[in-house]
Parts: sequence; structure tokens; C-alpha cells
Amino acid sequence: MNELIFEAYVNADHVLRLPANLPVGSRVRIQVERLSGETDGASAAPMTELGPTLLAIRQRAIARGMPLQSADAILAEVREGRAEAGDDQDLR
Repeated sequence: MNELIFEAYVNADHVLRLPANLPVGSRVRIQVERLSGETDGASAAPMTELGPTLLAIRQRAIARGMPLQSADAILAEVREGRAEAGDDQDLR
């Protein structure tokens, strides 16, 4: 199995959800390290009215074990979706 790295926040119950794509019965090693300079976003002041809504969605996704993606990975998915839909090439 290839190396899999994901980030999660420790909630009050200390429940950590592993990604669903881990094969059942596989042996794993879990190493916990505090990520310096990272916060749960609760202390960050939203810059727009949409900020608190997006932050709540992000926190729910993390709590459910959804892996976070980089902006590049998300944009690649958007481009792929546009290509499948046959959108205008100028809009990519």
C-alpha cells in the first residue's frame, strides 16, 4: 500500500475517523504530531459574510473524515468536470 497522509483535528471526544479507502484488515501506523501554526479555524476572523458558513462546512467535513485537498487538486477536478461536460475551452 502506498503512503497515505491526511490531517484531522482532535475533537473533544478524541475520535479520529480514518479514510474509508483503507483496506479492511490492513496494518497501519498512526503518528500524532502537532502541526505548528495551524488552528482549527475557530479563531480566524472571517473576511466576508460567507466565511462562517464555509468554515462550518469545512469543520463538518473534517469531523466526518473527509480528506482535505490542495487548491491545485480541486481545480484539476473542476477542469476535468468541465471537459466531460463539453464546456467551452475558453472557460478553462
